[in-house]
Amino acid sequence: MTLDWVETNGQAAVLVSRDGVPFGLTIDASAQGINEIMWFLRPSKLAAVSRSVQKVDPPGPAVS
Repeated sequence: MTLDWVETNGQAAVLVSRDGVPFGLTIDASAQGINEIMWFLRPSKLAAVSRSVQKVDPPGPAVS
């Protein structure tokens, strides 16, 4: 499994690849906790992310 931190729609995301099968994950969180976890699996979305990969540093711990 490989993990690449990327930016999608101005938000940090993880591009995950396992056995050559890619999928993406974004998490919307605040100091109060996790609000939303979103997986993206659509091949056209994954291809667009793969083509325009802007690697970013992993987000640090939340600061309240």
